[in-house]
Amino acid sequence: AWDKNAGEMYVIRKDQNTQQELCYWEILYPWPMAARDYVYTRKLNVVDDGKKFVLLSKAMRDENYPEVPKKVRVTDYVSRTVIEQSSTKEKQCKYVIFMHEDIRGSIPKAMVNFFVSKVLPSFTKALYRACEAYESVNA
Repeated sequence: AWDKNAGEMYVIRKDQNTQQELCYWEILYPWPMAARDYVYTRKLNVVDDGKKFVLLSKAMRDENYPEVPKKVRVTDYVSRTVIEQSSTKEKQCKYVIFMHEDIRGSIPKAMVNFFVSKVLPSFTKALYRACEAYESVNA
């Protein structure tokens, strides 16, 4: 996986009528924090003749997927991701993500600083490399 902080991630089921998916996602946090996991709905909308992708995600409860011991279930999560083809450069895009989540726990300031200064930039670079690799494999 291109994201080293991702644990398990899979589609539980997909509604063939609405194309909405119910998904499971696990994020591995550094010690001393416990891993977080999510059960959420996800729907991809393609607009502007395939030039823009809008991914909508929201946490939900599902009685078939109860909380897992030693993991903290994130139940307050909403994400809106927009990926749009650049209007000026052929092989570039805009990537915008709006996210809210309550990870159910306090985070030490040093951990927040580490996340902002190291993890986010590393994630962004890994995402960029994954996109380049995808393009070369699927060209």
